[in-house]
Amino acid sequence: MIPGTNLFNQAMTVFTPQAVDWFASTGRTVLDNGKYENSYAAQVAIMGSLQPVNRKFYERLGLDLNKTYKILYTNDPAFDVDRGRAGDRFHYAGRVYDAIGSQDWFAQDGWKSVTLVDVGPVVVV
Repeated sequence: MIPGTNLFNQAMTVFTPQAVDWFASTGRTVLDNGKYENSYAAQVAIMGSLQPVNRKFYERLGLDLNKTYKILYTNDPAFDVDRGRAGDRFHYAGRVYDAIGSQDWFAQDGWKSVTLVDVGPVVVV
């Protein structure tokens, strides 16, 4: 029965999915000061379930206790960070989140979980 049953889609029949804005990483350039500037594709609304990471697991997961983390479960192909590539960016409820890792069950079951770190409020320019 598992893999192949897409547990995410089954769960979304019980829980109401949330709309999350996804900005896929399109690359990064080196500025004159030597720092990197990330660029992102246009916003795409994806559906998923955004859940807080319980603080009692931060140490075990190697997470910074001074930051806030969430896990996004989705059947959209969001990515995390790779060598030489910035992670994708997400907006939800007025906050900006950067992808820092994932568990990819896409090939087996059609979904993935993406670990996100809160990097601050959405700034409208």
